[in-house]
Amino acid sequence: MRTITQTQIKALIEEAEKSERKRTIFRLHEHDEPVQRMVNALVPGTYITPHKHENPDKVELMSILFGRVALIQFTDSGEVKEIHIIGKHEDNKIVDIPPRTYHTMVALAPSAVLEIIQGPYDAATHKQFAPFAPLEGEDGTSDYLRQLEDKLGCFDGFYRTNVTELSTDELIILDTFFDDNCALSIGNLTRRYFRESNNVKYSHRFSDDEIQITLDKFVELGYLISQTSEQWGFSYKLTSQGGAVWESERDPDWNSFYREYTLSEDEVSTIESIASTSSELLHQFFVASIDCKRLTPNTQIMDALTHQHVDDFIYWKHFETLYELRYPFTQPRMYLFPEYRECFRQKQTWWRNTAELVRLKNKLTDE
Repeated sequence: MRTITQTQIKALIEEAEKSERKRTIFRLHEHDEPVQRMVNALVPGTYITPHKHENPDKVELMSILFGRVALIQFTDSGEVKEIHIIGKHEDNKIVDIPPRTYHTMVALAPSAVLEIIQGPYDAATHKQFAPFAPLEGEDGTSDYLRQLEDKLGCFDGFYRTNVTELSTDELIILDTFFDDNCALSIGNLTRRYFRESNNVKYSHRFSDDEIQITLDKFVELGYLISQTSEQWGFSYKLTSQGGAVWESERDPDWNSFYREYTLSEDEVSTIESIASTSSELLHQFFVASIDCKRLTPNTQIMDALTHQHVDDFIYWKHFETLYELRYPFTQPRMYLFPEYRECFRQKQTWWRNTAELVRLKNKLTDE
């Protein structure tokens, strides 16, 4: 008997992330076997040409092992007929695809799927590609994939309400302005450095020219203002109108939002501050930090403050009351340990950026 471990699955996903196709296959079968079994590791941005299994007719089964993917069924003319999302915390875990059915799979997060299909494998007859979609490697695949992701209304598992006309890529740009809570230059947004600059596992698909067009559009709509400063040079900043548009799509619960600040730091300890509109949330965060060994058991709260009429917590939004806790933080790198992160994630009911907000809404992890 053979087994596949979680460590192997994560290694396959890492391999997929480095692959030009953004996916990789681990076969459990030989091509001449009557039942084909494989693990397909894939990450957002991979394109699987819509296809069907016909002559010979084959039934295909997909079961989620890790992450979150969408299975899309098409009519013969290319219209989306059905969408089924499978994921660790989704109701659906398995999709059984009948023969003669055009379908594709879209990665909503770094994922791994167990695929089972009738064999033996013959490259000449295994699948028939849909005439209504571009083949992998042809011009137009990025645009076609973008259309599918827009129909799904999500990217990298990202929840949205779809109450605006924003495309997925445009919303990702607004996410970045919210998360940074400051002015950004176009250099912060270029696709080439987007993941690294913003510490996320996904990216938009805009070219540099398209980013500039989008920023100009947002300025014209009043979502952003452009400005010039000695610190940032030419940059852009989210307006209250733009923030309201972001709110309408992401539907944030402000009572579970927090920010953390470093007030002072030396070689021995750090004074950390956490702030939220909910005092209860701050105490939950503090207790979880001790339980998960982010803070030592004897850590004491130094100050518990209440602020009224706050305008700088989120610079484009006014809050009537803000609560703050201050405490010494004597293990400044403890939060980087995997044991802490896993413990903290299990207890987490709070968020500080879009990725955490959406993870809470979707009840899934991004590890």
